[in-house]
Amino acid sequence: MLALDCEMVGTGPEGAKSALARVVVVNAHGNAVLDMHVRPTAEVTDFRTVVSGVRPHNLAGAPSLAEVQPRVAALLSGRLLVGHALKNDLKALLLSHPRRLIRDTAAYAPLMRRAPHVGGPNEAARRGRPARLQELAASQLGLTIQSGEHSPVEDARAALLLYQKHSVQWEASLTGTGRAKAKAQREGKQQESARATKATAQASREHGLKEIKAQPGESKDRRGVFVGGGGGWSALLARAGSGAMATQQRTQQQR
Repeated sequence: MLALDCEMVGTGPEGAKSALARVVVVNAHGNAVLDMHVRPTAEVTDFRTVVSGVRPHNLAGAPSLAEVQPRVAALLSGRLLVGHALKNDLKALLLSHPRRLIRDTAAYAPLMRRAPHVGGPNEAARRGRPARLQELAASQLGLTIQSGEHSPVEDARAALLLYQKHSVQWEASLTGTGRAKAKAQREGKQQESARATKATAQASREHGLKEIKAQPGESKDRRGVFVGGGGGWSALLARAGSGAMATQQRTQQQR
């Protein structure tokens, strides 16, 4: 299990476009196993130092994304990945990660803010809105982070601690969903089969039908018709009719 956090700087007019400037990966103990600045390919027009903590000298001589990305990818491969709003970090790294291995504290329902209009027209409104990592660290962990310049090491550790605090319920919710679906499918099939059996039995009772058995000396031909013995089709129809009449008589007597 690893936790990931990145810091961005601005490129383009007024620094409106984000570019990766620092990437941090910590292990399950919170120790940094990778902490690297990344030199953007485009000119940096806003270092966003107040938030990112990145300064010009940090990027001077720093490796490019093309050099850093393979190292990050090798670390993350096959690992459970924890973070906050991980889609932004992975997008900046130009990486993808299996959904089943992602634990995003910004997307875990029990950690989300309740939506002001529950039951709104879209799924985000029904689930709630992502809470800020700073808020979750304070309310869930009693930690103060991001009070000034952001530290991606601290942010990665905070996301990791949030996951570890909720991991039992979190993992149970993932496996429980699959089990619940399988159970519902089994129960649905059983109920459908029971309804079909009941409907068949009811139809048989309503029409006064009963199984016609061969009489002594009779057998069935290739068409399934009784032959031999007492009178062929005439006897067959007579027995069927007597069965229906007997059922009707019993019904009338019960009434």
